[in-house]
Amino acid sequence: MTRLIEWLLDLENIRLGRDAPLLLKWESEYAGWMLLGFALAALAWVTLTYRRERTSRGRRLALAVVRCSVIALVVAMLCRPSLVLQRNRVETSHVAVVLDTSLSMATRDSYADETKAATIARGAGLDEPATVHDHSRLELVQAAITRDKAASLERLLEHNAIQLYTFSGAVEPQSYADSAAALAPLAEAVRSVKAEGMSTDLARAIRQVIDKAQGRRLAAVILASDGRSTQPTSLKDALDLAAGRQIPIFPLRIGSPDPVRDIEVGPVRAQDGVFVNDILA
Repeated sequence: MTRLIEWLLDLENIRLGRDAPLLLKWESEYAGWMLLGFALAALAWVTLTYRRERTSRGRRLALAVVRCSVIALVVAMLCRPSLVLQRNRVETSHVAVVLDTSLSMATRDSYADETKAATIARGAGLDEPATVHDHSRLELVQAAITRDKAASLERLLEHNAIQLYTFSGAVEPQSYADSAAALAPLAEAVRSVKAEGMSTDLARAIRQVIDKAQGRRLAAVILASDGRSTQPTSLKDALDLAAGRQIPIFPLRIGSPDPVRDIEVGPVRAQDGVFVNDILA
């Protein structure tokens, strides 16, 4: 029977099955009570017409059936029927992990609050809180993402693929993983990122990540940055774009509230030898 339907409807190249049911859909804008009233009126008119015919009962019945069929066909055409072949396909969504690689991420912060330093050390998987001062912002982010054999990335891969991006001015794709087998190369790609960019444009990065999804389901954006945007772009517009497409953004904020001491001892010029009580320039 299925083969016959496929042949009659020219669907031989589309195999029907349990996973692809063929449905009849009516796209009529008419209300149901209007169609029912029209059908009853047409039936009454056909009945009254053939009751007056002076011919055999079988002939009248046959003609009435033919006329009712024609009227039903016209009504069906007005209702704009269409065949809908429904197929369900599950596509894996992906999470964008976006790392800021501007020069400011190479800064080594000082933390006056020992409690904050201990919290950051614990998050980055460092043994001693004092070693936080020896790591740059980017190095702390890399350590936090890849700690415990990249356990955080492994948990993400249980339900989503992962696309790694870096950005300073523009976004650059680095590595893609869609299974646990690709976890090691992904973690290595995270560790190999360097902070060498000359600018920071958070808004542009968010927009480009969304645009690069290219029809794939983007489940979330994980954005690691110190937040020091150097471009006059509107971050609010980028966030509104993400909200409009129902894409949550999870920021990994890195950096210390304590200002960095920017002190440098420059070249010193002085005489090699000087007498006692002489003035030394």
